[in-house]
Amino acid sequence: MNTELEVKKLLAIKFGLLPKGIYEFEFTVTVPDWQAESLEYWKSKERKECEHVTVEIPEKYRNQFVFVAAKHQMESIQRSDGIEQIKW
Repeated sequence: MNTELEVKKLLAIKFGLLPKGIYEFEFTVTVPDWQAESLEYWKSKERKECEHVTVEIPEKYRNQFVFVAAKHQMESIQRSDGIEQIKW
């Protein structure tokens, strides 16, 4: 999964969605398709609210932000809480 996350991070940088040098970031994916709709990042590892940025992933790029490895890992865990969105 770490490799998959790194690949998605590099794609986000390539598409201008995430600045270089950001280490604190999250993708918001929807279940059951595991496609990211947005990402969030902070300019420091302290995750200060004043440095928080949310970026909507344009529809034309979303098919490149499907988290297959994460989906397989989560499917192996029995879930009963009805989560519709997961921060990754």
